[in-house]
Amino acid sequence: MTRKVLQGIEVDLISYSAYDGINSGDPLLFWRCLEEIRQHARTGPLFGPGAISIGEYGIPENDAPVGIHERYDQMLGVMLAFDIQFAAQWELYCNEFEGKPKIPPPTPVHDPKLMRGLWLVKPDGTLGVGGTLFHELWNRSRVVTK
Repeated sequence: MTRKVLQGIEVDLISYSAYDGINSGDPLLFWRCLEEIRQHARTGPLFGPGAISIGEYGIPENDAPVGIHERYDQMLGVMLAFDIQFAAQWELYCNEFEGKPKIPPPTPVHDPKLMRGLWLVKPDGTLGVGGTLFHELWNRSRVVTK
């Protein structure tokens, strides 16, 4: 799609579902994915040349519970360096059960261990790593702008 279709059409903005680039744990792979998309992009004047948005991203906190804060930090650093202006976190609450059980647990689920962890808010109401990070960033930005 990137190599064959993008260069043949002009669009306003390219949306990239960034799981392959982000969940590898290698921020350079994420960078290379964005670089390749931008190289083939033909975007119009609305958002400018090479305009990319991150249509969805997320880190399943229960799949790889170590280093999540650092992975979010690296991912956001790449987005900032690449001047990504729009990005959608997938998702507020996780809808994927851990291990894809044949018989899902009864809902509503309150135990975070039963879910993969693509969330900002855990089923028990506490913030996940990503939710905590974004909460801290929001609070810092409010202090800076006052």
